[in-house]
Amino acid sequence: MTKTQHPLSVANRMQFEDAGRVKNEDTLTFFTRRLLNVCRPTDPGIPRLSIDQFAELYASNNQEHGHHFVIHQHRSTRGGTHYDLRLQFSATSSISFVIPRGVPGNTSGRRIGRAAVESRVHNLWQHLLESANNMSGSLLIWDTGTYSVLPRSTYSEEKIRKGLGPPRHLYPGMHIKDYPSQHQNERLIHAFQTGLIRLRLHGTRLPKDYTITLKINLGNSPKLSKTNVSSRSETEETHTTGAESEIEALYETRLRLNNAYPGSRNSIGSIFKRRWTLALDRVSSGFVRVSDNNVDEWVRDGDKGFDPFLVGGPGVDRSLVTGRLATEVESDAGLMAHKSQAEDGA
Repeated sequence: MTKTQHPLSVANRMQFEDAGRVKNEDTLTFFTRRLLNVCRPTDPGIPRLSIDQFAELYASNNQEHGHHFVIHQHRSTRGGTHYDLRLQFSATSSISFVIPRGVPGNTSGRRIGRAAVESRVHNLWQHLLESANNMSGSLLIWDTGTYSVLPRSTYSEEKIRKGLGPPRHLYPGMHIKDYPSQHQNERLIHAFQTGLIRLRLHGTRLPKDYTITLKINLGNSPKLSKTNVSSRSETEETHTTGAESEIEALYETRLRLNNAYPGSRNSIGSIFKRRWTLALDRVSSGFVRVSDNNVDEWVRDGDKGFDPFLVGGPGVDRSLVTGRLATEVESDAGLMAHKSQAEDGA
């Protein structure tokens, strides 16, 4: 039987070996230099962020009250393509959600609501990653920017706009529950811990005022068990020695208990594999609902809103920063071309 290394440890080693090489230069310089060396030209109209803009965005949020986000397109060798939404909540750490189909972009689509699943708390520097390895596939920067956490409405904004709610002059004080802090990362922590986040993403690929809600699914908190403390298959063999295997097992157990990668801190209370529902907030994104012959339709509110868009998948969407497709990220890393188990696209 061919011996293989454990997939989780291989992926982690790649990332943290990179982190170890940063000792002689700062993290941002290290990763932006690598990205600059692999940039591709793109046609006009393809969303792009220059390396300088990318670096300035990260640097301005590399502080206690930073509110940086990144959406990674993750083309996995085992699970197909999904998208990872990472939201900075402290100077060092980010919560992370796996979104299998990416973010919604069609107000009249049937899939306004999407599954979102908590993964590990990540390091902020992992927002800079665009890389690939044989075991976990490729990570591509699909969009990045900053976020705002909007006040939590206690009454339907749509009804208020249509005059069906309380008087408009009462709306700001009585029908919007705002958060005590003006720092966006602290607002995120509060919203996350109450299980409902109204999130506006200020990106480059995403349209202006693009807003989503994340709502926790009640009664779905995973509990730690033997099956989720260790992800090693009973039949899997490794190249590691007994001592190395013991260290690796301890590392993985600690990782799952803390739900945070080394260097990050799960002070927000993230739970691995807890399920949420992500939905497009159509009103906050600039749309109104109109009825014609008892058929409801969402239309742009004047010059607000945006044209429908689709998440194209790894064969279509290029990196916002380097202009590469997922296959080019993989080839630049010296990987053999692979076919993921799930159909490409989102």
